[in-house]
Amino acid sequence: MRYVAGVIEIVLLIAMMASGWIRIEADRDNPPEPLPQRDVSELRREAEKFFDDGQIAQTSRLYWHIIKLDPRQVEARFQLASIYQSSIHSWENDALKLVNDALAYAPEYVDAHLLKGKILRNQGGPREAAREYLQVLAFDPENAEAHYHLGTAYEGNQQYDDATYHYQQAISGDPTLEQPIFEAVPFGLRARLQLARLLYRQKQPDKAIDMLEETLALAPDYGEAKSELALLLRKRAERLIRESADPDVQLANYQRILEIDPEDPLVWHRMGQIYEHYLDQPDKAMKAYKRAYELDPFYGDALLDIRSLELKLKHGTTTEESL
Repeated sequence: MRYVAGVIEIVLLIAMMASGWIRIEADRDNPPEPLPQRDVSELRREAEKFFDDGQIAQTSRLYWHIIKLDPRQVEARFQLASIYQSSIHSWENDALKLVNDALAYAPEYVDAHLLKGKILRNQGGPREAAREYLQVLAFDPENAEAHYHLGTAYEGNQQYDDATYHYQQAISGDPTLEQPIFEAVPFGLRARLQLARLLYRQKQPDKAIDMLEETLALAPDYGEAKSELALLLRKRAERLIRESADPDVQLANYQRILEIDPEDPLVWHRMGQIYEHYLDQPDKAMKAYKRAYELDPFYGDALLDIRSLELKLKHGTTTEESL
């Protein structure tokens, strides 16, 4: 899956970046003297290669040189701002200055508006950040990142209809699940996860579960979505018990939980009880009880059910009983 490969690349990139932050800080405080005169396009290609190789300090120095040669090089300002904003140090004020300078030369620079919104959000300015994202949509109405961030802003302000709209737009705006730089997960997936959480908050648990299932169908290794789905399925299991739902329905729900988390002793135990008391399948019940006890040797209820079922099997007295 593309986003998994992207996560690995980002982790490796960050590891390589760490060795260059001290040199970048020196360049940030005292921008280096210009290098020998060279063509700006050549320097830009070299900077991109350094960045791809994880040589962030060299990348930073080249972008500073490009800016000195031609202050109108907004791409260099943006890239340098991106490096500062994503650094392990607190350089967001420097990043904000660079991105503002870039926007002064290119007011319709979408990526710069997105970066400015991120910086303002991190600095505790959600309204100011939202204005930047709305500016992005004025230039690029289908921008998935802007829609996603607006969705989170509206949700945080309890404007759930607006949040839902922007999450849906983020999903439709990222059909190929493009991997963003410095982001672990595509915005199309993140929007699905947030929309599922919002649906659950609005008391629509089944729709939330369906959205998470859709997310995992697209990205089976998306850990956060898997954890969220397992949580909601466990809550559904509690509801099904309260409603005295059909045993087969309850069993299917537990089986889906085990596909996500096969080492949950409570789920194994509950499945054993359904097999024993509702479906009259003592062999499957015993297997489930024993698996629960293997996973948690201190699970007393599982041990009691094992001993009880052993006695029933010994005396041939297994019957269908209610839980």
